[in-house]
Amino acid sequence: MSEDEPTDKERAEAEALAHALDNEKGAAESAPADALETAALLRHAELSDLAARRVFERLAPALERRRRVVMVRLLAGTAVLVALAVPIVVLTSAPRSVVTHAPRAGALSATALPRPSAQLLTAQARAASDPRKLQNEMRSYRDAVYDALAARYQ
Repeated sequence: MSEDEPTDKERAEAEALAHALDNEKGAAESAPADALETAALLRHAELSDLAARRVFERLAPALERRRRVVMVRLLAGTAVLVALAVPIVVLTSAPRSVVTHAPRAGALSATALPRPSAQLLTAQARAASDPRKLQNEMRSYRDAVYDALAARYQ
């Protein structure tokens, strides 16, 4: 007899296992213990696979809803980040109002204001004693400033 062919004992055990798997009456008494254990394991694996399918079928709609919720949250978060980033980019890339180079020809330059006269400074120093003289000097100085500004911006 070669090794490839089963023995009579192996044939009997295989037949007992087949009967045990088919749940035939009386098969459990005639089957060897290891065949019964194998049958129980195979039955359990079969039930577990079926139970897993049932659980998945019940949970599939909930999983799909969860997937949609996650996607909506991801898109909403991305939209918020973009909405926050746009003003930052716009504000940081806007031209500066501070002049960092020489003004162009024809551009407005600062208006030269007249210097206060020595009489005005003296009148300010003596303001405590003669307020009318200070008012007269301040008026003439203000007039000079207004005239300089009017000449510049007309």
